[in-house]
Amino acid sequence: MARELRARSQSVLVRPPLMAILAAQWNVFVALMLRDIRTRFGSAPGFLIAIAWPLSHILILVVLNVSFGRTAPYGESPALWFATGVVPFMIFSYTARFVMLGIVLNRPLLAFPNIKILDILFSRAIIECLISALVIIVLMIIFLVAGIDFMPHDPVQAFYALLASFWLGIGFGIFNSIIAMIFVQWITVFMLLIVLLWMTGGVFFVPNHMPEYVRDLLYWHPSIHASEWLRNAYYSSYNSLILDVKYLLALATASVFAGLVLERLLRGRMLVG
Repeated sequence: MARELRARSQSVLVRPPLMAILAAQWNVFVALMLRDIRTRFGSAPGFLIAIAWPLSHILILVVLNVSFGRTAPYGESPALWFATGVVPFMIFSYTARFVMLGIVLNRPLLAFPNIKILDILFSRAIIECLISALVIIVLMIIFLVAGIDFMPHDPVQAFYALLASFWLGIGFGIFNSIIAMIFVQWITVFMLLIVLLWMTGGVFFVPNHMPEYVRDLLYWHPSIHASEWLRNAYYSSYNSLILDVKYLLALATASVFAGLVLERLLRGRMLVG
């Protein structure tokens, strides 16, 4: 009995403290992020391209809508109106897509014992968060140079809307990455789904102007609530008829939770495959 207690006490003494565990985990994240940046972008110009790609996507869509003479249903700036619809969807879709591809493209790293599936997913999520933040900052600078007042009516709610867009992208990215690890063909299906969500996401139309039965269908659209939330924050008179913040946050959180549970259940199969 004494020997057993002595053995247990010794095992407790050699157990690493919490700060050491957190520091080691952070080192893993940093190493994965640096490797991801080097392999994806190669250099500083490559990282700038990663920022320019979604930014150019946003600007092209805004410029096309403005050049076609489409007026803003709310506010004085058509460019700002379309940006409030495009930006949340871009944050959601880019985050979801690249988080999903992160685990698929970095699967060989799982051969290292210190690297787990969730390490790759969350390190990729941190990178996408940084890219999204830089895209928004550059877009604000462009609006400032163009003389467009980009300050929202409610800055706090605007920040929450963008944060919710990112959280939803993480949830969809994690959940679909696990499916893609088992069925690689799911990547194509997910890309087509993103296109469908883009066409029905309220970017090119105002959900408030749709018939009630259409709004009832749009209510279940995952990302439309983020765009509606941002437009509510920008325009005091908008008053979205379908915005449900609780639904958006619940869906995003449920996606993250479902992805984590699915990863735990299928971890052995993914490592073998």
